[in-house]
Amino acid sequence: MRGIDVSALKKNEEVMEKLSARVLGRVALHDVIDPATQTVIVEAGELITEEIADIIETSDLESVEVRSPLTCEAKKGICVKCYGRNLATNKLVMRGEAVGVIAAQSIGEPGTQLTLRTFHVGGVAGNVSQENTIVAKHDGILEIEDLKLVKSEDNTGNPVNVVISRTAEAKVLHPATKMLLNSNNIPYGSELYATAGTKVKKGDVLAKWDPFNGVIISEFAGKIKFENIIQGTTFQVETDEQTGYEEKVITDSRDKKLIPTLHIVDSKGDTQISYNLPVGSHLMVNDSEKIKVGKVLVKIPRKSAKAGDITGGLPRVTELFEARNPSNPAVVSEIDGVVAFGKIKRGNREIIVTSKTDEVKKYLVKLSNQILVQENDYVRAGMPLSDGSITP
Repeated sequence: MRGIDVSALKKNEEVMEKLSARVLGRVALHDVIDPATQTVIVEAGELITEEIADIIETSDLESVEVRSPLTCEAKKGICVKCYGRNLATNKLVMRGEAVGVIAAQSIGEPGTQLTLRTFHVGGVAGNVSQENTIVAKHDGILEIEDLKLVKSEDNTGNPVNVVISRTAEAKVLHPATKMLLNSNNIPYGSELYATAGTKVKKGDVLAKWDPFNGVIISEFAGKIKFENIIQGTTFQVETDEQTGYEEKVITDSRDKKLIPTLHIVDSKGDTQISYNLPVGSHLMVNDSEKIKVGKVLVKIPRKSAKAGDITGGLPRVTELFEARNPSNPAVVSEIDGVVAFGKIKRGNREIIVTSKTDEVKKYLVKLSNQILVQENDYVRAGMPLSDGSITP
């Protein structure tokens, strides 16, 4: 029997709807077991009441599998257990209830307001605060997978560990049962404050990063060498009016053959690593400058959260029923494998992913887009290779 996995509804790290509120009145698909005590909170096929929902909320559970009309296998209509509680009576729905009509009215009522959505501006403040930390939600033992670090210094000159892998994942395990309590991906460029194998307490900050800028971190020490970074052609100098600080910002060039690239060369003049610079990135280093490992080379401003209108940014009804492609889709890897860079073809960079079984997939990414992977990085199927929104 199938069901759906329900978890708390979040916007960044702010909980919009708690897990208890989302499972209340639903029927459990399997036995729901408390990971800490291994006791059964609710048995399979049992209705989740207010008392049970409160116990689920206070436990270490991140999600619960429940039965749903979306996965109901009844030949006619929907079965009672997949529908759950009737919100009019707060009891399990009766057989013969016209649930289809109720559902249609529930969509139709707010739909009348959506036709006027162009005038509904103001009323909801934009959520400017972006998530920028990973905090331990439970006491437990920290495990980190696929971690690559470099030693660097923070703004005050204190030594810090900076993450340079894109697939690093922090997992908090229960000290006794070793059951997974929660996991988070650690973004590239984060400062890591905890080490694997150590005990962490609830509320401990494990990692922190710049919420407003993506970064490119130097993996080698050496000398900076610019290629095709020409003032007036591929970059412009912008001056901050308040601080008077000048920054080099990469711009879109008419000559598509000019690809702004930043090389790190060793004492012999051999290139150790190269970084393609996307349009809009801010250079934090100068040509021929000597750098250490962990130096921030480039900052790429992230697109901030837009202010929502009174409809909360609801899509139009037509967009819900049509599978629309995003305007700026990301290139996504179809296989697990190692990344290699190929040639440049008509303003596109070729990215080759080779799996352990020698299966090869080739992708083309526009040079104006930021490439999120580096040579010899290991990627998993479904991981984005370039910046943009992922097509479902």
